[in-house]
Amino acid sequence: MELPQIPQLLNETLSPDGSVVRAATESLDRLSLHPDFPFYLLSITTGGQNPGQRVAAATYLKNFTRRNVDGSSPFSKISKEFKNQLMRALLQVEPAVLKIFVEAFWVIVASVFVKENSWPELVPELASVIQNSSLISGAANCEWNTINALTVLHSLIRPFQYFLNPKVPKEPVPPQLELITKEILVPLLAVFHHFVEKGLHGTVFHGL
Repeated sequence: MELPQIPQLLNETLSPDGSVVRAATESLDRLSLHPDFPFYLLSITTGGQNPGQRVAAATYLKNFTRRNVDGSSPFSKISKEFKNQLMRALLQVEPAVLKIFVEAFWVIVASVFVKENSWPELVPELASVIQNSSLISGAANCEWNTINALTVLHSLIRPFQYFLNPKVPKEPVPPQLELITKEILVPLLAVFHHFVEKGLHGTVFHGL
């Protein structure tokens, strides 16, 4: 069975027939051993034939990531190419796919960015995307969706939420959180202040 059959198998996972779903899932599990498998799933999340197929691809990728990131499989060593394609897909997918897909991103962030303190380009690239996204830049036909970008930011901050709990003893601020604050959160405050000023002066922000 070849990788191009993945879209059809994903469609079959949506079947009301349990035996069809099990057979399709088993076939996908076998194909998941191929090194290009996660890239196929990524391409389907943004270019699948229908919303159901795109959601199915995002769901399988989420579960695939959870199974493999901290294991001994070849995928546990996540390539820069995959991370770059993952980010691009996250910033473009529709809301129903994003809701599922961002969980796969969070698993990778927790392992690679937080635990290993790697993926150094993540924060500056996300900062640039947010500043140049649809609602913030105001540009027509913008490539990046602001809501998607802020959802990615929320997922990036999520591992550090324990800092908001006053009952939890505080440790030194992790360097990753300091970087997020400096590169993204502080500049965002200026953006929000700008929008508030526009609102107070009666300027309608048509993107919202």
